[in-house]
Amino acid sequence: MGELAPPAPPARLRARVTLEATPAAYTVRSGEAVVTISRATGRITRAAVQGRTVLVGGPKLMLLPLSNASGGDGGTAGNDFRAGIEPFSPVCRGWSCAGVDARTDSDGGATITVGGAYTEATGTVTYRFPPEGGLRIAYRFQMQPEVNPRQWGITLYAPADMDRVSWLRHTAWTAYPSDHIGRPVGAARANPGPQDTERNPTGPWALDRAPLGSADFRSTRAGILRAALREPTGLGCAVISNGAQAVRAFVDGPRIGLLVADYNTGGADGFFATHYAAERRPPPPRRHHQR
Repeated sequence: MGELAPPAPPARLRARVTLEATPAAYTVRSGEAVVTISRATGRITRAAVQGRTVLVGGPKLMLLPLSNASGGDGGTAGNDFRAGIEPFSPVCRGWSCAGVDARTDSDGGATITVGGAYTEATGTVTYRFPPEGGLRIAYRFQMQPEVNPRQWGITLYAPADMDRVSWLRHTAWTAYPSDHIGRPVGAARANPGPQDTERNPTGPWALDRAPLGSADFRSTRAGILRAALREPTGLGCAVISNGAQAVRAFVDGPRIGLLVADYNTGGADGFFATHYAAERRPPPPRRHHQR
């Protein structure tokens, strides 16, 4: 583990930003990056760098409820643990786009604003393309049902070959084993190699294959400063933060999902209930959330 370098900080060079409109989409060009956003859904249909696709969808709002279900079948210790746990990483449902507005800005950048509603929330998403390059995504939603969240944020989707995640983050401790999934700097493959299920494993548990990717790949990393998804040549996309957000990569069928979470807490295991009680904050209906 850790064979990939952590994401490098982005170069802050002024990029020429152009905004093009067709009946079907808005296309923004910023330096070597091209981002296309559907006018029907308000979502990214493709983002490319140097002609190579780095995003194929999103953002989608994720409001993951806190649940004590493990996806298993029942057990003797009052839980339903089992080896074949069903993946649980749903996004909000029933998105209906109410409108997409685009403009060029006086500083040379561009802004696209999307309004719409899910079954669970109503609000807006704003794409800001600053003149120094990159993309800033802001969102503001009012929650409809009362939900006690495990995580909430937005999910972006990358091609299947972008199956390498790397990160740099703040951590609770100053030292970690080199193969610990909580280490401050690291990198991981979704499924780094074949696994023989008929023999005792010889490698570390964190590299075991799983539907969402290995534990080292799919684990939530809180306190991120930088995180990236990349393909074998090193090309990809990065999330730049200030230590207040978390990221979680996961295999999603023929693509890779990346949750950028503005709220993240531990699971519902009763052993940690007291420990997490102070930080858990179920949002009441109609409350605003903004990243």
